[in-house]
Amino acid sequence: MPMEGTHPPEMPRRPPIYESLGPTSDQSLVSLVEFSSAAELLAIGYEDGLVEIFELVDKDWVCLYVFHRADATPQGAEAVQESPVCLVRWHPILAHEMIVGFGDGSAHIVSFLDQSGDNWGKATSLKVIDFSPSCISSTINWKHATLNKTASKLIGLVGRDVFVYKKPFNLDDVYDLTVFRALPKRAVQHDPLNVWYLDHGRTLLVLHPLAISWVSTRRKTLTYSLPFPDTRTLSSAAISPSKEFLVAINIRGDAELFSVIHKQLLQVLREDVGPFRPLVSAIFYGRSSLALAYADRPDLQIIPDLNICGYQQAREIQLLRHNKCPYPPGSSLKLYVGDSTMICGQGHIILAKPDRKPGSNLSIVIPSNAQFHVVEPPSPPGDEVRRYSEVVLETLTELVETPTELVETPTVLVETPTVLVETRTAASPRMYWKIPGFSVGFARW
Repeated sequence: MPMEGTHPPEMPRRPPIYESLGPTSDQSLVSLVEFSSAAELLAIGYEDGLVEIFELVDKDWVCLYVFHRADATPQGAEAVQESPVCLVRWHPILAHEMIVGFGDGSAHIVSFLDQSGDNWGKATSLKVIDFSPSCISSTINWKHATLNKTASKLIGLVGRDVFVYKKPFNLDDVYDLTVFRALPKRAVQHDPLNVWYLDHGRTLLVLHPLAISWVSTRRKTLTYSLPFPDTRTLSSAAISPSKEFLVAINIRGDAELFSVIHKQLLQVLREDVGPFRPLVSAIFYGRSSLALAYADRPDLQIIPDLNICGYQQAREIQLLRHNKCPYPPGSSLKLYVGDSTMICGQGHIILAKPDRKPGSNLSIVIPSNAQFHVVEPPSPPGDEVRRYSEVVLETLTELVETPTELVETPTVLVETPTVLVETRTAASPRMYWKIPGFSVGFARW
């Protein structure tokens, strides 16, 4: 602990961590990036229908297999028109199986196994089957199709209709397909944003820009719909791993917290950052931890635990900022949209920045162990009820350059009264910790 009247020594900073995958396809742009459930395999989809599969081997990403949908066509590549990859769904149990969907409505099962020695990176068992229904004239939107936990059902959407494939990874030519109309008219004015399974597959949660719909897969009917006005049109959303909370981002840049169980709005999470920096993305990591991303800046608003903070009580929110953030600004972070992706693998936040130029490397920033500790400083004088919490980020060095001693000795911030500055307003009292290199702010909603 530094003596009074002296300045603490400059803390060493950890360099940002980059991982490079590539070079990517020389002919097409990246359309999506999808990690497997264990974050050990990575699939990169391209606009021309190519899929590259990488495997993490001794901390290096090695290209394991390259798949093109022309491989599933007996006539070859000449008979197949280019269509972007819009869906990759890994099998939740079998690591080397996936479903790949394309923009023209077709979808394929891809099964591959890795090898060692001379055959490394080649598929030893490749079975690709086209199970797109020929009896359906409309194109299935596979962009947000979903699998249940046992991979026994696959859901696709077309307008107001819901398509349920049973046993989609079956290698036979016979597929059990069920079609039923359950979505409201107002919801289908726009393409769906997300689809999730609830209650072990008994309920389907469908998110559209103008409505959130609960559909019973047993009764094949709409059980509840939560509409939105045009001024609150939704642009993206994320659901907690426990399927209890849903955070939706609207066009105003607000993050709205919903209870999936009670089917109601709990509260609006806002951060006054001005009209030019709205919230654009939300992602859950861990069980109930939430990260919110802003447009044109890599700042993240962190909520360590929605259950502990409580949605009806004042919460402490940490806003991470740094002038020398390694992630390049100028491109919004969105979920599988545009030229940037914000994805979650193995409970960690993973930011990916696909390059616009074909044939270049894909840079990925991975916080390998993003854990949070909560330290409660003493209450301000004269107010024993009000309590503030400080969230210390251990290893998110890719987003901010975290000083090493900040993690190892977080009590220094509590024991040193000279670094604490408190500013109060009638609407929102705030506390700031003066830390060299960046600032951390706590806001009471």
